[in-house]
Amino acid sequence: MTRNVYNAAVYAFCILPDHMHILVGAGEKGLSRFMHSFRRNASRDVGMLIPPSGGTPGLRTPAAGNDMSFTGWQSGFHDRYVTTDRKRMNAFYYVAHNAVRHRLVTDIDDWPWSSIHFPHLIDPLPMWD
Repeated sequence: MTRNVYNAAVYAFCILPDHMHILVGAGEKGLSRFMHSFRRNASRDVGMLIPPSGGTPGLRTPAAGNDMSFTGWQSGFHDRYVTTDRKRMNAFYYVAHNAVRHRLVTDIDDWPWSSIHFPHLIDPLPMWD
């Protein structure tokens, strides 16, 4: 949703147990506004999937009276401005294969939360001169 609203592009991601990496073209409104929207929307979505304390996993709805908050985000984010094709390809590989770097798996094919497994959700990397 955030990608569409902000006319942004998502080139790669990797979701890890305690953080995530994402390679984006933030769109017209800039990275800070993109990340604010992404975190707000992701928090809502994650909140619907996390079971209430002692509850059963599954989809939760506000109508059920469950607490829909998710407090897993750090207060900021780290960014890097990518200026060349080589840096962009290095960033793409770093992000998409981050689970291997963190030794969660030895082969990225064994980590289900990498953009490697979701090509239909990823925008093609543009080629620069």
